[in-house]
Amino acid sequence: MSENQNAKALIANERRRQVEDERWSSENDDIYVMGELERAGLCYLFHDTEFGLTGTGPAPLDWPWHPTWWKPKGRRMDLVRAGALFMAEADRVARTGAVPGAAMALRDIAAARLAALLEIEASAGLLASEGR
Repeated sequence: MSENQNAKALIANERRRQVEDERWSSENDDIYVMGELERAGLCYLFHDTEFGLTGTGPAPLDWPWHPTWWKPKGRRMDLVRAGALFMAEADRVARTGAVPGAAMALRDIAAARLAALLEIEASAGLLASEGR
Protein backbone atom coordinates (compact mmCIF):
# COMPACT_ATOMS: atom_id res chain seq x y z
CA MET A 1 0.00 0.00 0.00
CA SER A 2 1.48 3.35 -0.97
CA GLU A 3 1.67 6.22 1.48
CA ASN A 4 -1.03 8.08 -0.48
CA GLN A 5 -3.35 5.08 -0.22
CA ASN A 6 -2.53 4.92 3.46
CA ALA A 7 -3.70 8.52 3.88
CA LYS A 8 -6.94 7.68 2.07
CA ALA A 9 -7.40 4.66 4.34
CA LEU A 10 -6.86 6.84 7.41
CA ILE A 11 -9.57 9.22 6.22
CA ALA A 12 -11.98 6.37 5.43
CA ASN A 13 -11.30 4.81 8.84
CA GLU A 14 -11.95 8.12 10.58
CA ARG A 15 -15.25 8.51 8.75
CA ARG A 16 -16.18 4.96 9.74
CA ARG A 17 -15.31 5.80 13.36
CA GLN A 18 -17.50 8.91 13.23
CA VAL A 19 -20.43 6.84 11.99
CA GLU A 20 -19.97 3.75 14.15
CA ASP A 21 -18.57 5.16 17.41
CA GLU A 22 -19.91 8.70 17.44
CA ARG A 23 -23.20 7.74 15.74
CA TRP A 24 -22.99 10.49 13.09
CA SER A 25 -25.30 8.87 10.58
CA SER A 26 -26.31 9.97 7.10
CA GLU A 27 -29.55 11.25 8.60
CA ASN A 28 -27.57 13.47 10.98
CA ASP A 29 -25.40 14.77 8.14
CA ASP A 30 -28.45 15.59 6.05
CA ILE A 31 -29.55 18.35 8.46
CA TYR A 32 -26.38 20.35 7.77
CA VAL A 33 -27.47 22.26 4.68
CA MET A 34 -25.49 25.46 5.27
CA GLY A 35 -22.00 24.06 4.70
CA GLU A 36 -21.40 23.10 8.33
CA LEU A 37 -19.58 19.87 7.50
CA GLU A 38 -17.28 21.71 5.10
CA ARG A 39 -16.66 24.55 7.54
CA ALA A 40 -15.78 22.07 10.27
CA GLY A 41 -13.38 20.34 7.87
CA LEU A 42 -11.79 23.67 6.98
CA CYS A 43 -11.35 24.47 10.67
CA TYR A 44 -9.46 21.22 11.22
CA LEU A 45 -7.52 21.63 7.98
CA PHE A 46 -6.24 25.10 8.74
CA HIS A 47 -6.00 24.94 12.54
CA ASP A 48 -2.46 23.60 12.91
CA THR A 49 -1.16 24.40 9.46
CA GLU A 50 -1.93 28.11 9.45
CA PHE A 51 -1.10 29.08 12.98
CA GLY A 52 1.39 26.47 14.19
CA LEU A 53 -0.95 25.41 16.97
CA THR A 54 -0.45 22.01 18.55
CA GLY A 55 -3.96 20.71 19.01
CA THR A 56 -5.02 23.07 21.75
CA GLY A 57 -6.94 26.27 22.12
CA PRO A 58 -10.50 27.44 21.78
CA ALA A 59 -12.75 26.61 18.86
CA PRO A 60 -12.16 28.79 15.79
CA LEU A 61 -14.58 31.65 15.23
CA ASP A 62 -16.00 29.92 12.15
CA TRP A 63 -16.50 26.57 13.92
CA PRO A 64 -20.11 25.69 13.04
CA TRP A 65 -21.09 23.89 16.24
CA HIS A 66 -20.92 24.25 20.01
CA PRO A 67 -17.34 24.92 21.20
CA THR A 68 -17.32 21.71 23.27
CA TRP A 69 -17.43 19.75 20.01
CA TRP A 70 -14.07 21.23 18.96
CA LYS A 71 -11.52 18.48 19.66
CA PRO A 72 -8.24 19.02 17.82
CA LYS A 73 -5.81 16.13 18.10
CA GLY A 74 -2.68 17.50 16.45
CA ARG A 75 -1.62 18.14 12.89
CA ARG A 76 -1.89 14.64 11.41
CA MET A 77 -5.22 13.71 12.97
CA ASP A 78 -6.65 17.14 12.19
CA LEU A 79 -5.81 16.56 8.51
CA VAL A 80 -7.48 13.16 8.68
CA ARG A 81 -10.57 14.63 10.40
CA ALA A 82 -10.78 17.33 7.75
CA GLY A 83 -10.76 14.69 5.04
CA ALA A 84 -13.47 12.67 6.82
CA LEU A 85 -15.69 15.74 7.16
CA PHE A 86 -15.22 16.56 3.47
CA MET A 87 -16.13 12.94 2.68
CA ALA A 88 -19.30 13.28 4.77
CA GLU A 89 -20.28 16.45 2.90
CA ALA A 90 -19.59 14.91 -0.50
CA ASP A 91 -21.73 11.92 0.44
CA ARG A 92 -24.51 14.23 1.69
CA VAL A 93 -24.54 16.20 -1.57
CA ALA A 94 -24.53 13.02 -3.67
CA ARG A 95 -27.23 11.38 -1.55
CA THR A 96 -29.61 14.33 -1.32
CA GLY A 97 -28.95 15.95 -4.69
CA ALA A 98 -28.35 19.16 -2.77
CA VAL A 99 -27.07 22.17 -4.63
CA PRO A 100 -23.58 22.79 -3.32
CA GLY A 101 -23.35 25.86 -1.13
CA ALA A 102 -20.94 28.76 -1.27
CA ALA A 103 -18.54 26.77 0.86
CA MET A 104 -17.97 24.35 -2.04
CA ALA A 105 -15.45 26.70 -3.66
CA LEU A 106 -13.53 26.84 -0.39
CA ARG A 107 -13.80 23.06 -0.17
CA ASP A 108 -12.13 22.67 -3.55
CA ILE A 109 -9.25 24.87 -2.44
CA ALA A 110 -9.03 23.09 0.88
CA ALA A 111 -9.18 19.63 -0.73
CA ALA A 112 -6.29 20.52 -3.01
CA ARG A 113 -4.31 21.81 -0.04
CA LEU A 114 -5.17 18.72 2.01
CA ALA A 115 -3.98 16.44 -0.79
CA ALA A 116 -0.75 18.41 -1.08
CA LEU A 117 -0.14 18.30 2.68
CA LEU A 118 -0.79 14.57 2.85
CA GLU A 119 1.55 14.03 -0.11
CA ILE A 120 4.28 16.08 1.57
CA GLU A 121 3.88 14.15 4.81
CA ALA A 122 3.85 10.83 2.95
CA SER A 123 7.00 11.81 1.07
CA ALA A 124 8.68 12.63 4.36
CA GLY A 125 7.56 9.29 5.78
CA LEU A 126 5.60 10.94 8.57
CA LEU A 127 2.47 8.83 8.18
CA ALA A 128 4.43 5.59 8.19
CA SER A 129 6.62 6.63 11.12
CA GLU A 130 3.56 7.22 13.30
CA GLY A 131 2.66 3.55 13.31
CA ARG A 132 0.11 3.53 10.49
